[in-house]
Amino acid sequence: MTPEEAFTEKDPCVDNLHIFGCPAHICVPKDKRKELDSTIIKGIFFCYSFTSKAYRIYIKEGRQFEVRRDVIFEEAKLVKSYS
Repeated sequence: MTPEEAFTEKDPCVDNLHIFGCPAHICVPKDKRKELDSTIIKGIFFCYSFTSKAYRIYIKEGRQFEVRRDVIFEEAKLVKSYS
């Protein structure tokens, strides 16, 4: 039992939590890309940002981290691979 459950007698909402290491796609806005560039960047969810309400995504191709808010997570693929 968590402290929130003990205080409110309700289960806490954990919908905003994601599985570390799951595949993630960063959405690239129109003003940041050229005409034929991809609309998404593939990466891996690394952690939550310490300074803002965003996610830190590791990009394999560039070997760098991106801190973004507009991210799509593919947790279902990760869960199916472990089943």
